[in-house]
Amino acid sequence: MPEDVPDRTIGGCRRANSTVCSFQFDDPCSDGVRCSVTTAQDFATADRFAEDVADKLNQTYGIIPFLVVAKWNRKKIDFNREMSEATFNHPEAIKSYRSYHDYLEEAIATIERKFHGQGLLLDVHQHAQGK
Repeated sequence: MPEDVPDRTIGGCRRANSTVCSFQFDDPCSDGVRCSVTTAQDFATADRFAEDVADKLNQTYGIIPFLVVAKWNRKKIDFNREMSEATFNHPEAIKSYRSYHDYLEEAIATIERKFHGQGLLLDVHQHAQGK
């Protein structure tokens, strides 16, 4: 994870007379109000759980599932949001966002090609919210 990617904790900016937030890493939002973003950290235990599920599927059924794991802290990038909110339009974050989603698209294309579209996509993560 590059050091120069700023935290998203500052939030986006909702300008006067607007109902939508804009997300730009270098926006001081001096002419609007901040809007919050989700930055609660997923835990690494979800990565281990996903790896265990993949191992069990391999042991039980002899299949090797695709496993795409995001190692970024959600304060920096949130792969489950649209790109602008996920990355605050920071070039390094955008690059990683695209790479992550390219891997997902590659897995889906392979499933469509090899298995006639018959597949299962699981988004596995443990969220820190609301304990």
